[in-house]
Amino acid sequence: MCKNIDDFNRGCALIMGRLYASFPKPVPINIQYLDEGQDKPDGEALETYGATMEFLADEGYVRFGSKAGPESARLFMNVRLTSKGLAALNRSPESLNAPKGTIGDRVVAWSKDTIAGVASDAIRHAVAVILG
Repeated sequence: MCKNIDDFNRGCALIMGRLYASFPKPVPINIQYLDEGQDKPDGEALETYGATMEFLADEGYVRFGSKAGPESARLFMNVRLTSKGLAALNRSPESLNAPKGTIGDRVVAWSKDTIAGVASDAIRHAVAVILG
């Protein structure tokens, strides 16, 4: 798969996981510190994470109050899931065969497990389910 799509999927999972874990409280998200996995993302990946946040907002999954900083270190203030984003993360599709867990629970677990590295196939599947 294309690197930008892999970066989009990872950024989407990290963003949605952080917001699900903090819901309903709005939080600041600094793209530069979003991915704390083994391999630090390069500038191109960080720019994709910022574009991912804006895409999620444009599509109605998240809302943020303001943004500042350069593309590779963008800071988004007052970020929160919308009802559409929360509903997407609260779905429990049978295809995941998850034992009593929502997609949001899985995304939170994956985003906390970035130190060990998250399988891109698992992230790609979760993002596909979230965004329909």
